Amino acid sequence: MIRPHHALLIALATSGCASKRLLTLETQVLRQENAELHKELTAAKARGIDPDTFAREPDLQTIGRYLDKAGFNWAWGPEQNFIRMDFEGRETSFSVTVQHFEPADVLYIATRDYLSLDDAQSPEAVVLLMVQLSTVNYDLLFGKFQLNPESGDVVLSTELQTADGLGYNAFVKALEGVLTTADSRYPELVQAAAGTGL
Repeated sequence: MIRPHHALLIALATSGCASKRLLTLETQVLRQENAELHKELTAAKARGIDPDTFAREPDLQTIGRYLDKAGFNWAWGPEQNFIRMDFEGRETSFSVTVQHFEPADVLYIATRDYLSLDDAQSPEAVVLLMVQLSTVNYDLLFGKFQLNPESGDVVLSTELQTADGLGYNAFVKALEGVLTTADSRYPELVQAAAGTGL
């Protein structure tokens, strides 16, 4: 089907009008079509996005909805600047915090109250624990163990980029990765902290 503005362009082209005038008119028509298509695309995207499965501009309220949907119990941290949840696994219990660093478009998921250098039995055990952390990190495809030098806490963390939005499935997979990895790796880290070898 030929649109009216297309018919006008064809008429101008066949009538031998000046090419500059035709080019100007064609540019205006293309801009108008582009604006219309952009509106249609924006409307289609808005209709197609379920806020329970994807957030274009995620925040901690988004994370709360995702956690509710996944069946996790959680609570706000002080001043509601992070989310905290407790986890009881097969090997140990610990907490997980979720923070959103908006200027950097990063969602940070990390263990808390998991393991500490204070749990090491001796200076030699501290060395064994550090070696074991490095060994485990080499094997991990997801998340990394880190040592907080100020507190002595051992933390498993991962980061999700949120510049292009955040999907429910991506968040839950990342969270479950932190939970299962921290739980399954706990025995070998405790053994190293006890100084009984790798």
